[in-house]
Amino acid sequence: MKHASAFMLLLALSILTVGPLAQATSYAPPRQQEVSSPNGAFVLDVNPETKQATLYKADAKKQALWSFSRPMWQERFFVADDGQSVAVLAWKHVRVFALSNAALEFYTAKGKLRAYAYQDLVAHPAAQRGIGPIGPFWREWFDSAGSDGKTLSLVTSGPHAYRFDLATGAMEEESFAPLGGSLWILGVLLLHVGILLIFRWR
Repeated sequence: MKHASAFMLLLALSILTVGPLAQATSYAPPRQQEVSSPNGAFVLDVNPETKQATLYKADAKKQALWSFSRPMWQERFFVADDGQSVAVLAWKHVRVFALSNAALEFYTAKGKLRAYAYQDLVAHPAAQRGIGPIGPFWREWFDSAGSDGKTLSLVTSGPHAYRFDLATGAMEEESFAPLGGSLWILGVLLLHVGILLIFRWR
């Protein structure tokens, strides 16, 4: 009876930690979009086809202020309230063998200002926890991100959260992410506990 109970516990914990990996979907190519600064003064035209991001004043969209080029997929763009800089946050899904690539970049009219690799921000990104790309090598590296026009806030999948200065790209603050952003760690720990209990009950 003990062995049966231990087996059921282990099965439940396995589903908790590994189950989300079974969910997957495909993604359509990104479309051209406009991203506004929080104060609404500036608009960034993002064109994946031309790999060009161009900044305009919201009330003068025919006159480009500055632009930059880069490959574009499912990134998120954050425009500073003064129109002097743009942060580019990589897609939340990343392959485990690509952690040395750039995850967060800052651009100005002079070009790329600063960049941070995935491994600089989250050494061990969480396993796929919901619907996402197909393959066990995929990870989710951040939970949420937002900007107030002057700073960019980023909560990784564990265990850190950051705040960056949009003007300089400098990291202003580093802290521990909320527990809710790293529930996968709890699941893995519980799985290990279940395995130990099986051996103890033998």
